Amino acid sequence: FPKLNPVGHKLLTLLMQKSPHVVRREVLEEAIWGDDAPDSDSLRSHVHQLRQVIDKPFEKPLLHTVHGIGFRLADQDGSN
Repeated sequence: FPKLNPVGHKLLTLLMQKSPHVVRREVLEEAIWGDDAPDSDSLRSHVHQLRQVIDKPFEKPLLHTVHGIGFRLADQDGSN
């Protein structure tokens, strides 16, 4: 079972605190890296790793991408 690195753990914590609301990419990058945010591929990579831990072992995904906006953690892809 894969473990989360510190960035993945912080990402999960931020998404859990705002669940089920969408968290904008910019907000996540600022909270994780401050003014020193790397390129957007870095966040995408950490989201992918997080999905491997919290979504892959289960039937229904919890981590949803909201195209052009950000990410949300919810038990369904709707408003809840």
